[in-house]
Amino acid sequence: MEGLGSCTHKVIDALVWFGHQVRQYVTVEPVMLFYMLGSFLQYSAVIQLLYLKLCVIKFNDTLACRNLSGHPDMERYTQDSASTWLIVLNAFLTISSIVSTLFYGAWSDRVGRRITIILPATGSVINGIVLIICARYMFSSIWYVVLGTALMGVFGSFPTLTTAVFSYLGDVTTTENRTMRFGILEAMTFSGSFIGLITGGVVIDKAGYIAVFAYYIACNAAVVLYTIFWLRESVPGSSSSSTIADTDSKVLVDDVDSQVETDLGMPDTTSKGCCCQLMRFENIRNAICILVKKRPRYGRLQLVLLIMCLFTLQLVGEGFTDTIILYLKKDPLEFDASTIGFFQGLKNGLTALTLIVGMPLLRLTKVHDTVIAFVALIFRSGAFIMIAFARERLTVFLMPILYSPSGIPAAVTRALLSKNVQVTEQGGLFSLTGALETLTTFLSSAIFNALYPASKNIIGGGFVFIVMAVLLIIPMMLMMWVRDLQKGSTYDRARPPAREGNESSIYGDT
Repeated sequence: MEGLGSCTHKVIDALVWFGHQVRQYVTVEPVMLFYMLGSFLQYSAVIQLLYLKLCVIKFNDTLACRNLSGHPDMERYTQDSASTWLIVLNAFLTISSIVSTLFYGAWSDRVGRRITIILPATGSVINGIVLIICARYMFSSIWYVVLGTALMGVFGSFPTLTTAVFSYLGDVTTTENRTMRFGILEAMTFSGSFIGLITGGVVIDKAGYIAVFAYYIACNAAVVLYTIFWLRESVPGSSSSSTIADTDSKVLVDDVDSQVETDLGMPDTTSKGCCCQLMRFENIRNAICILVKKRPRYGRLQLVLLIMCLFTLQLVGEGFTDTIILYLKKDPLEFDASTIGFFQGLKNGLTALTLIVGMPLLRLTKVHDTVIAFVALIFRSGAFIMIAFARERLTVFLMPILYSPSGIPAAVTRALLSKNVQVTEQGGLFSLTGALETLTTFLSSAIFNALYPASKNIIGGGFVFIVMAVLLIIPMMLMMWVRDLQKGSTYDRARPPAREGNESSIYGDT
């Protein structure tokens, strides 16, 4: 019996040790995976629900509205109305999420990251409940869908979630492994979209809209529960980490890799409370000051260049998402909906796999981050050129292989941004980039949705992808500029101090 008890004790100790190791390695990655899975489920389902509701409300014929191919007049009305309502939905979501993100980002630098992870997921749960009601009562007003979307934006939505998770990794990683960890986190976006694209349509077809929105709620509820019961707070002394033991008041920076305990600084925990701290315009001011603050070794200039790089990447990425479906549906390719879904799933799946496997391997090569991003941009440009001249389905399905490193530049850019600011500025920085990316989505739709129909007779409609490939030259040049600045700052640090005068001042803060 003593031997059995000793064996049981060893097994328990081994399981505890294993759980501790997993908790150190696995932080916000599941958050991004489940949130993005839910987001892709929600987006595709809402579009289809809008089509059905608008048609049913107008014509009161559910059977005809479920198959509009034989009713061209009804189809024309539904498409026109849905396009208008999608603009309204996107406007409410964009405005509310941008404003809330600018408040939440700098706020999280003081009160902690966990609460700004929980808020967007909670907003999505509320939105899911509203959508279930709208799906259950098909004649209910479309404005209820808008209400759910606006509430989701007030809680932060995607920009706040990305702000929180990237800030969290910025808190707990070292500069040496940050790019790799950001790459793996970026892969969760593509993994979530891959699963969502594969399962979303099946759930709608087999079980209906209520089931898919329940699926959406479950994904976000998992985020909330995971954050509460598993994720440790990365900002010490914050209100959301007040229950953590005193021995955990400091954060281990990537505990397993470096075992370096770093004091992240004590955030402001005044008696005014979290809500009072949130509703201060100082949060927005602090976020903006990050860009104008003087920094040594060309840090401010690097921030500006990297944000411009991220803007261009987002502009091209959203443009590709908007136009590729139209391109694949037209002659001579003529993809149906299921084939388009398979293509998008394959593209996102290979991109996620490349990030998960490739980033740790590239870290071993000691190649500079900017060089890795530059090479990945070349592959992405080649993929755009390849799809521009694609006239056969085989060529289209070979394109994702060339496109697979396309997630690396964004991950590298975010990592470089994080390395150029202090730990207490991570939330403010990523709130700015999140707001910028949301605005870029609108701008990209306006540019490329106008360019594609105007140039659809040039290179068989592929001219728009040539434009995207050319635009990627901009982030290539910006990456090389950042590389030169970093090499210059390294040289400056290695130079011996001037013996007289102020000769070294020509390398002043930028």
